[in-house]
Amino acid sequence: MVARTLRIGRAGRRSDARLRDRHAVDLTTESAHAQAEPITLPITRGEVAVIASAGFPLWEPIDTMQLRNHRITLAYGDLSHQLSRLTAGSDKEGSRNANWCTFATWSSRTIGTCIDRKPEHGLIRHLLRRLPSPLRHLFFGFVETLMCRGHGAIYRTLAIGNRLVFLEIGTAVTHFLECFDWARGGTSDPNFEAYWSDVEAFLTGLRQLDPSWLATSPPNPQNLQAGMQAYFDAISETNPKAKAELVLLGNLLVGAYEQTRVDGYLTATLSLFTTSWLHRLMRGPKPGFVAFLGRGLAAPVSSLYALFTTRFFLALELPSPGGMTELMVGKPVPSMNGSSRQLDFPETLRHIANPKLQAILTCYDLSDRRYDDTRARNWTSFADRMNYITNLFRSRQCDLALFQSPWSLDQEASLLAGRLPASRADE
Repeated sequence: MVARTLRIGRAGRRSDARLRDRHAVDLTTESAHAQAEPITLPITRGEVAVIASAGFPLWEPIDTMQLRNHRITLAYGDLSHQLSRLTAGSDKEGSRNANWCTFATWSSRTIGTCIDRKPEHGLIRHLLRRLPSPLRHLFFGFVETLMCRGHGAIYRTLAIGNRLVFLEIGTAVTHFLECFDWARGGTSDPNFEAYWSDVEAFLTGLRQLDPSWLATSPPNPQNLQAGMQAYFDAISETNPKAKAELVLLGNLLVGAYEQTRVDGYLTATLSLFTTSWLHRLMRGPKPGFVAFLGRGLAAPVSSLYALFTTRFFLALELPSPGGMTELMVGKPVPSMNGSSRQLDFPETLRHIANPKLQAILTCYDLSDRRYDDTRARNWTSFADRMNYITNLFRSRQCDLALFQSPWSLDQEASLLAGRLPASRADE
């Protein structure tokens, strides 16, 4: 789940061209950066490391961030299919449940729209149509400058968070598949404790990395562990309803881990003073009364900005039979059946029997089945995000449209080869 903002546009690229030479990066042409080491399908732990491990989002060129983001989206789409087949067990079609990677595919793709070249945000289009022609250029220039300030701190913050979440959860999922997917040579005697010990050691090792990798405090790994345990239990579960509940339990627990990880990044993204917040993430708060006073004055202004942005600008793009649908997170989660005032859930998830899932829903679903209360009011609030995400995950878990490929075959081939698709790189 992610904020959708105005796309970079010309001002951001001019700023990028002026400032990138300050850093020790080999720069010849911008297109030279839109290259990466080739990868293959299916996505494995090795491919996750290749996709996530190169580059410096704090100062690298825009096309490099775009390429990594698009390859993360591609990887999530493949992992979504792999994990759904594994948790389905013998009932391959009847138990097709969307998992966390399924939703992450479209969240990551939405992030990619934030760092694209042309402004196509729905609200901006509507506002521009109402303005006289001379004012349209001025209005767009103002919003573009607002979004691209601080050397693109907003989209760089999004890129860092997306990359780190993919590295952590992508590694946990691929190692899970390697251990427990017998079709891929998984162990004949599955041992979840041994699997988790490997993942926990990996997460501990990440804390030694450069701050541009890991700027926020690491979340408690128990949510991720419990989420993967729920997926593990779903593999052998034969009752379709019980299996669906286990998958939802896994989705929400992994989602809670993700949202804890990106909490600081989202606060920075939705602040009017994104650059300052980003510096605080990297270096810690500056001591002294003046710095303290500045933070005290900035917080209320940024809070109002976050409320306004959540209500009118933040969206998630999901596939539907008629094409892509834009879900505004500041509005209630729309029903799958088209009902305007009621959120419906799949039959297997309408009444919850799993006591662990009941406890998680009690904790994260703050709507109490009231349709209007499924909306998010402030996306910087963990509770608001999890309320929206919980209702979205539960209502869309059986939506097979989510398993569509996020890229065309030609775009996928380019991304696997380590290049930006021509339709984006050559616009």
